[in-house]
Amino acid sequence: MHTRAAAILLSLLAPAAAADIAATNAVQWANTETALEARVRLDAGDSQTWKSAFWQGDTLLSTSGNAQNVFTDGASTPFNFAYDADSSLATLDVAGRSLSNHITPPAGKQLAGLQLALRSEHSVGTTLLFNVQATIDGAPSPFALPDMNTNLTSDTSVVGPALFFDSAANSLSLTGDITFDWGSGDTSGDHFKLSLYVIMGNALPSAPTTAMLAPIALAIARRRR
Repeated sequence: MHTRAAAILLSLLAPAAAADIAATNAVQWANTETALEARVRLDAGDSQTWKSAFWQGDTLLSTSGNAQNVFTDGASTPFNFAYDADSSLATLDVAGRSLSNHITPPAGKQLAGLQLALRSEHSVGTTLLFNVQATIDGAPSPFALPDMNTNLTSDTSVVGPALFFDSAANSLSLTGDITFDWGSGDTSGDHFKLSLYVIMGNALPSAPTTAMLAPIALAIARRRR
């Protein structure tokens, strides 16, 4: 009994498979927060002035600086975002501009999930996000991330659902295409934006695992007496 119980316990405590986006809600996560926002936006400056930046809450961590005419009206532009929790390095490549920075994660928290958001002004144009692929711990996720389009709502912003991993991850990368479509609208203000959010939290053991561990541990303790 002792040997069998110990074997089951060790199998439950063995390293889990690579993390992936969970199909259910975030019941296995606690104390979640947005640890990083990777942002691409039309700056509130001269016509066609764009910038990319990393933010933590209301704190600007780093920026690529302003550049003009880096996007083409109505044309899709690929992007690549990556975050490595072990090295704390975040990178963002879009429209020929690269940004990298070491991002200090919240103390004691793990890489838990992601969230996507878009912005546009309906009097100006639309923002489209599509072909998004998440890679978690080096493995492409089979989870289908939906396309997003600000033209589908009367609001100026579209915020996707928070998507949580089924276990703590070490790295996350996102690739996809972004289209800013402004037509003959005004491109001299903060009208268009893409935000990629990194979520961190504390992983909790699932209820079935906790329920199984308790009687097994008790059986081992009784056997040792």
